[in-house]
Amino acid sequence: MAGKPSHGKGRLPEPLLAGLARVDGLIEAGQLDQGEELLLQLDRRYPGQPEVIGRIMNLALETGDMAVYTAAAERLSKLLPGDPEIALAVAGGYLSTQRIALAQRAFAAVAIRWPNHAHAAEARARAESLRQLLEQLWAEIGLQGPADLEVMAQHEELQALLSAGEWQRALRLGEQALRRQPGFVAIRNNLSIVYRNLGQTDRAIAAARAALASDPDNVHALANLTQFLLLAGKPDEAAHYAQQLRAIPTTSVDIAVKQAEALSFLGDDAGVLAAFEQVQRLKHRDDDRSSSALLHHLAAVASLRLGQTLAAHRRWQKALELNPGLELASANLADMERPQDERHAPWAYSIEYWLRREQVEELLRDVRRGGNRSEESLARDARRFLQRHPALGTLVPILLDRGDPGAREFALRLALLAQTPELLAALRDFALSQRGPTNLRLQAAQAAQHAGVLPNGTVRFWQGGAWQETIMFGFEVSGEASPSNLPQDVVELQHKAFAAMRAGDAATAERLLTQALERAPGDPSLLNNLGAAYGQLGRSAEARAIAERIHAEHPDYLFGCTNLVIYLVQDGKLDEAQALIDPLLQSRKLHTSELAAIMGAQVNIFLARGNSEAARSWLDMWEQVDPDHPHIPLLRSRLRPARRQKQRRR
Repeated sequence: MAGKPSHGKGRLPEPLLAGLARVDGLIEAGQLDQGEELLLQLDRRYPGQPEVIGRIMNLALETGDMAVYTAAAERLSKLLPGDPEIALAVAGGYLSTQRIALAQRAFAAVAIRWPNHAHAAEARARAESLRQLLEQLWAEIGLQGPADLEVMAQHEELQALLSAGEWQRALRLGEQALRRQPGFVAIRNNLSIVYRNLGQTDRAIAAARAALASDPDNVHALANLTQFLLLAGKPDEAAHYAQQLRAIPTTSVDIAVKQAEALSFLGDDAGVLAAFEQVQRLKHRDDDRSSSALLHHLAAVASLRLGQTLAAHRRWQKALELNPGLELASANLADMERPQDERHAPWAYSIEYWLRREQVEELLRDVRRGGNRSEESLARDARRFLQRHPALGTLVPILLDRGDPGAREFALRLALLAQTPELLAALRDFALSQRGPTNLRLQAAQAAQHAGVLPNGTVRFWQGGAWQETIMFGFEVSGEASPSNLPQDVVELQHKAFAAMRAGDAATAERLLTQALERAPGDPSLLNNLGAAYGQLGRSAEARAIAERIHAEHPDYLFGCTNLVIYLVQDGKLDEAQALIDPLLQSRKLHTSELAAIMGAQVNIFLARGNSEAARSWLDMWEQVDPDHPHIPLLRSRLRPARRQKQRRR
């Protein structure tokens, strides 16, 4: 019985009349999207104008968007309460959007208020048939006594308020309806959602448990409880109820959607696809395009997380075909157009599904308070924030794994600020995962390395759409040498020896270093330089003896280890050489000379093993830090392909 109301223009503002004329022209030309956009602009600029709202109704009816049609009809009915045609349009809109109790009440009201209207008899008959249907539904859901049509209408109003996000109004209406019919499980389910969105998590969980106590196999209650427990930081309990939810036969789109929603929160991709595929095999599926679209979106997310890229694209496109306004699907598809290393996709839910706005704003206030502050102060504030919201500590790794861009950024910033042991472990796992943009995972890796939970060196890192062996280091490189503990006269001798070796006068350097060692016997830096002088003089055996002595007497001395590596490589003892290098790779701060010693030693090990790719990667990384070091081109010359080396020898 949906109709197209028409109202005289009366004395409308000229700009509004001109805008309406443009709307009419666009619609007549078939440019419906442009017409709708202009209508919405006029509605915002001239709120409460029947001519604008009436056109919104007409256009929604033409495009088949009955939710928009019904919402516009409700608005128009409040503006023109004496118009029976609009009252009939509201009733027809309720019926088309499956709000049976509201439709019954609206049709009955038309028949009573306008008994002589041309459609009064039809409205009366429709109200009676819907009353009989509601009585049947009342019995099917197990409620005792005569059907309470008013509480059923309140339930449908509650659902509309939930969709609109009007939580306080929904709270009042839901609690009123529940007092009237305490056994109405659907109202408890909806109230649990209201409590959750008002930040009353304990009440939300209690309401969902109460619904399950009345109906242990209630899909909505199981799905809600799974979600609420996870968001409350109780993943083990959530998994318990998810197992019950999976066991329920998937006999409709509605059941499949609730299963997929809850399992998406848990990251159970196989479970989501199982629910989706099972409902696709049904011969008679629900006609709810909105629910089917959401199910296709959730299946697309699960598909992409399992590496099924083509299936994910196909399912997102189907979701938008079913519901062009499904922003979650369109946002994921848009993200997939970005370069591989910049993508966040896939995500099932946006940030507001995971976090309340008040939580995000509270953390921002804590961080911004007091202007520029030290890292220690910011970390203390972040940890206090986590103490106030302990569930967020459990959510951080979940959001890093499957949050949207906003949720993932929030989780990363919180973890980088607080750096508790649990959050550092989450940063490490995120860095080594396939989820999220490369630059975010590199930030996580750097923090994890500085904290010592991710070892320096070569790791398996996801980049460019593939796993790659990548070198990662968490140490700081500085050109500023540490102060010497040697007496000043010994330091002066050491500096003169340096100058002599740079000038190619190794004999003078040997004499000066011998004098210095007489005043500072056994000093590893003096011995190391003496070994270098022996090397320049061609006294290899003595140089090696010095290297072995330094390592024996000072096993933690960095240059002693790297010098000995060179001799072990010559002997073919590559595992022993690597064992000396590995502890050095965990250093937190290095001088450029120490970096050169470690890099040169490691590259020599790789070359000896025949691993040219690894050697090249290390040289590339070394060159980024110290591009002018003279050893880099010498080592690069050893990376030439064997064929070219053979040609040179010939």
